Amino acid sequence: MAISEKDFIRALEKNGGWTSQTAKALGVSHQAVRQRLLRNKKLMMKQQEIKEMYLDLAESKVVKAVNDGAAWAICFYLKCQGKHRGWIETVRNEHSGPDGGPIQTEDKKPDYSKLSKDELRQLHELYEKLYAKD
Repeated sequence: MAISEKDFIRALEKNGGWTSQTAKALGVSHQAVRQRLLRNKKLMMKQQEIKEMYLDLAESKVVKAVNDGAAWAICFYLKCQGKHRGWIETVRNEHSGPDGGPIQTEDKKPDYSKLSKDELRQLHELYEKLYAKD
């Protein structure tokens, strides 16, 4: 049975524009909903409009929570909207060696004397190939 455009839009609206939930509500596969959206620009635009409406709603709830003094909302808002004022969350990674000391590195140089003339030639050819200027 074909789903009318009106019923399709109603399902999108009831499910926040989300494809999976819309498919479940309509009793069809996620792929079927996705294909219909791709084929019908009007439906795709309606889906985007619905998602934007829900984004506006969510933003208004955050603003209300900020106005109500909710610490989580204030922190979230500053992290998202206050970056240009320095309200950013940074992660600092420190690396050290054993017991907090410096990282030890070995500067090993290859011992080419262990290679035969043929192996040296092959190595040289590989080097030339890897670092050839195009």
